[in-house]
Amino acid sequence: MDDEIYIKAESPGAKEIHGMFDGPILPLALRLSIPFFISNIIGLLYLVIDTYFITLIDRGSTALISGTGLVFPVYFLFLALGMGINIGVSSLVARAIGERNQPALERAADSGLLIAAVIAVATLTLGYVFGGDILHFLAGSKLSEEAIGHGMRFFYFILPALGLLLLGHVLLGVLQGEGLTRYIATASVLSAVVNIALDPVLIFYFDMGVAGAGLATTLGIASAGVYVISIFVKKKSSIPIHWDLTRASARLIGEIIRVGSVQSLQMAAMSVTFMFLNNIVSSIGQDAMNSFALCGRTDQVLFIPAFAISGATISMVGQNYGRGNLARVRSIYARNMLLGLAMVLVLAIVYNMAAEWIFYGFSSVESVIRGSVSQVRALSFTFLGVSVAMISGSTFQATGRPLPALLITLIRMIFLAVPTAYLLVHVFGMKMTGVFIGLGAGNALALPLSWAWTWLHLKNLKVRAIG
Repeated sequence: MDDEIYIKAESPGAKEIHGMFDGPILPLALRLSIPFFISNIIGLLYLVIDTYFITLIDRGSTALISGTGLVFPVYFLFLALGMGINIGVSSLVARAIGERNQPALERAADSGLLIAAVIAVATLTLGYVFGGDILHFLAGSKLSEEAIGHGMRFFYFILPALGLLLLGHVLLGVLQGEGLTRYIATASVLSAVVNIALDPVLIFYFDMGVAGAGLATTLGIASAGVYVISIFVKKKSSIPIHWDLTRASARLIGEIIRVGSVQSLQMAAMSVTFMFLNNIVSSIGQDAMNSFALCGRTDQVLFIPAFAISGATISMVGQNYGRGNLARVRSIYARNMLLGLAMVLVLAIVYNMAAEWIFYGFSSVESVIRGSVSQVRALSFTFLGVSVAMISGSTFQATGRPLPALLITLIRMIFLAVPTAYLLVHVFGMKMTGVFIGLGAGNALALPLSWAWTWLHLKNLKVRAIG
């Protein structure tokens, strides 16, 4: 029963997760993180299986993965917009629950939906009008027209999913802020299961090729959206959604944008980074791009703990900050950061041990396999720094001060990783080694920079109400 994990708050209709404001931190972090772990593992499983089905179209082709890999930065850009809205909504909801601010809770979801609807219409229009130009830019100078063609077919069928993603992230943000992470996990599992089931049917039975993979993704995300809507229709969440955009609050829209836009800019900076890195790598050669795209998918395993703990951190820090429990906020950050580091370290060790076996499952081209394994060896342990940056970013966002997370990303990626990679590849002719050094340096810098900046922030933290 849902009510078993709640204690009634003073405001009518507001509910609080048991153990949120007192008691041991690690058990609470694990309880809130486990659904995120499940959803991220399922999401990674979908990504791997989706990639595998695409490679089965032609095991000897490097054009398939290289072409569909071109779409990843565009997908990441939409994800950046969606996650920005998600973070803005979840931070608002978490702080409002901590403050017992029922008027803010009444209008939070509808305010987020209005933002998402406007952005979805605008970005989908731009995607369909300029999609071809975007993919040709990302292709660089060495990718074949065959690869670009595969990318185009995949892109136009996955684009509706990206619009749905924006709207879905509002509802997921409400659930995350409230601490109802198990529903987020269920939605992710449903989306992945539908996607995986439809992949072979659409790709092979209906002979749609990579377009079938894109359509399967769209239908999977749509099915998850129907499920999440049912959560609110059945009132399993205590946060009301009136499905009336006229109830949106200008003040709350401003607050969501203030916090969420920085997250979107942060992820957009990452998207731009990978657009330029795609251009650099594809100029080295199609085999290099194939390896880079494969690793971009399998590397996601190392982000699972960081994503999960970051999701829990939003709820834990946001609600305790809203309640004024600043000492507990500091303890939550310290324990969550150490938990994330330990988990990423273990996964990085396993990833290195299994790398060669993993990539033989995706390709029969020896140069692609060697390139993928080399990338894992060079970069996997540097993702420890990324995990600290992600948990630190969630801490900044949950306290309503998201700007440092953006600045950390700009410093390590835009100002360090990309220029270093470009210089080493195009000036010193170091090929993929130059890319590895650029990315590795940016990832490694994230650890001390994020840790020091977050502790300074928490040391001087003062409570600021939503209003």
